[in-house]
Amino acid sequence: MPYRRWKRHGHRHGMHRMTEPRRCIMKIFEENAGHLSAEEVFMLANRYLPNIGMATVYRTLDILSQMNYINKIVSYDGRARYELVRDNKIHTHLFCVNCGRVFELPSLSEDLIERLKKDINGNAENMGIDVHSFDVRIQGLCPECKKNK
Repeated sequence: MPYRRWKRHGHRHGMHRMTEPRRCIMKIFEENAGHLSAEEVFMLANRYLPNIGMATVYRTLDILSQMNYINKIVSYDGRARYELVRDNKIHTHLFCVNCGRVFELPSLSEDLIERLKKDINGNAENMGIDVHSFDVRIQGLCPECKKNK
């Protein structure tokens, strides 16, 4: 349930109140796999809360991202997508340079992931940086755009 995750995460991040729009948006992420844009979240939320505003959606996405409830993924052209945080594995994303869609590729090998984590965390630690998460981004053409070229 969204509320349990809110209670678990919310107290560490400024004690944000649980509101109906926040509950609705959390539920949207729990029910929809994939990478949603703010506009897509707005359209889905609008079905349940017809008076919700786009500004509320953006504020809620920022709060949920700060709480590490969702990941904000920004593509090469600045378009943001959001996904529910499901695990601590490295996510490999392919960004289609033509249509802007985001695809999650199968995970890298566990051995490679562990070597990457060790190397990245070691370098970051030497710089005094505390790494919370990281992902791998690949640019290319999706199958549909490749077919239409």
